Amino acid sequence: TWWPLFRDCVYYAIGLLTLAIFVGVVTPAQITWWEAFVLFIMYLGYIYVMSINEKLYNFLRRDKPNEDEESLTVSESFRPTFRAGLLTLIREPDSWLDRARIGLVAKISGDVDAVFDFVDENGDGEISREELKKCFQKIERDVEGDEHTSSTDIINIMTALDTNKNGKVTRSAFRAWYVK
Repeated sequence: TWWPLFRDCVYYAIGLLTLAIFVGVVTPAQITWWEAFVLFIMYLGYIYVMSINEKLYNFLRRDKPNEDEESLTVSESFRPTFRAGLLTLIREPDSWLDRARIGLVAKISGDVDAVFDFVDENGDGEISREELKKCFQKIERDVEGDEHTSSTDIINIMTALDTNKNGKVTRSAFRAWYVK
């Protein structure tokens, strides 16, 4: 998402501006102990910003996440989309699993748990074949208005993801596949 780049660039720019003022104006061509101390405090400030990263991000987005959620949330009005080229890549049999992963990573906002929760529609902590099929149908409809992922594709994806072979994908199996 845009957030990490924006957050780090803003903080980096503030740090560089502070350093430039110290070196160029306050004490030209040198850094005194108190200036170094100020820069160190700014570093601690960055650590603090990272500790409240999720709250700050959600505040800037004006989202109101649940109090007990630990990860960035997927907006309720969010409709996932794929680029049309990714759909074609997913449907090709040579590397559909990698391309499906890339599509989910690229277009469903949030961390791995948010994506898992999006696919796990009934919230039971496992992804069924039907839930996976519905996810792909939503993605495809957003792009082209019709469905292209075949039942065979869904079966192949489920076979690869279902590590314990019980017909359901657990959060840990999904996480391992998602971050590969």
